[in-house]
Amino acid sequence: MDAALARFEELRPGDGAFDLATSCISLHHVVDKGALYRALRRALAPGGTLRFADQLWGGTEANAWLNWERWLDFCRLPGNCSEEEIESLVRHAREHDHYVPLREHVRLLEEAGFGGVDCVWRNGMWGIVTAQAS
Repeated sequence: MDAALARFEELRPGDGAFDLATSCISLHHVVDKGALYRALRRALAPGGTLRFADQLWGGTEANAWLNWERWLDFCRLPGNCSEEEIESLVRHAREHDHYVPLREHVRLLEEAGFGGVDCVWRNGMWGIVTAQAS
């Protein structure tokens, strides 16, 4: 399989093949994050790092929806998104996105064998997470 065209779930790198794995605004599309994190852990050499920036669901439903509404408010600011684009974002989220709270990412990463899991930046539903291959 051509790795440049593969989905995360289809990649089969060798054990310890990488020192660094990164993702930017993609992991919220993955249904089985635990399986992906286990595969990434196997692909990382000991001491390797996973770093990702993505959308994170809130720790409570109230916070999740507050963050979602703030995101839509930002999109509605003049010059950011048209109403058609916002409708498309909402439809896309409903049909394709699988958000989980930061706490669930941490649990799944630790179960996969990562240590030192940290959210190094967060703003509403956006966050950057790092994890070290143990």
